Amino acid sequence: KLYERGYDRQRIINLFRFIDWVLKLPDPIERQFKVELTQFEEQLEMPYITSVERFGIEQGIEQGIEQGQQKTLIRQIQRRFGRVPDWVNVKLSSADVTALDNWTDRILDATSIEALFSEDQPVTR
Repeated sequence: KLYERGYDRQRIINLFRFIDWVLKLPDPIERQFKVELTQFEEQLEMPYITSVERFGIEQGIEQGIEQGQQKTLIRQIQRRFGRVPDWVNVKLSSADVTALDNWTDRILDATSIEALFSEDQPVTR
């Protein structure tokens, strides 16, 4: 309706950001809103999200995946070896996706925490 009333795109985005910050919609309604907004903007050929915003979203998704891998690996280490030493938390928090993937594979065969993170131990698949 704001488009129809002549509001420019940036003003609508700013208003939406404020409303989104103040008010949390229930998940089903939020999903429905996103679908309808996308359809409406496609009809008007007005993208809601800029390429910079899309890049930020993609970065956020990648960070979320890394954090999920780190959390899963910590749980696996706890289950297999008990307490997780501080040095392991430091190592995991600075690891890239490739290292996390390798350690996730290695935990199945590792005989100790040290062996899990040993650079010499091959990744078995």
